[in-house]
Amino acid sequence: MCNNSDVTTSQTLRLLRTTRKDKRISLAKIKKDARMGCSVVSLSRKLGGKQAITNEEIAKIAHVLGLEVSVVSAAIDVRVPADPVAGSSSVAA
Repeated sequence: MCNNSDVTTSQTLRLLRTTRKDKRISLAKIKKDARMGCSVVSLSRKLGGKQAITNEEIAKIAHVLGLEVSVVSAAIDVRVPADPVAGSSSVAA
């Protein structure tokens, strides 16, 4: 299971591919059960990292494979740089 927030997309895709092969689940079954709107060829390319894949698609595939899924949104912190002269973070108008 991937519960580390530092896990990369390539590591996640590797886990999905390995789990699929270990459980002997066909791409066609994943496509059908996950209600993927792409072809089997496209699904193969997505799992291989050769075509873009969304977090939603990863979650659907993981669910079909019986893996736990948790989505953690990224945080961004944007600040005004401190004024080196006054030592404040105020912005002059």
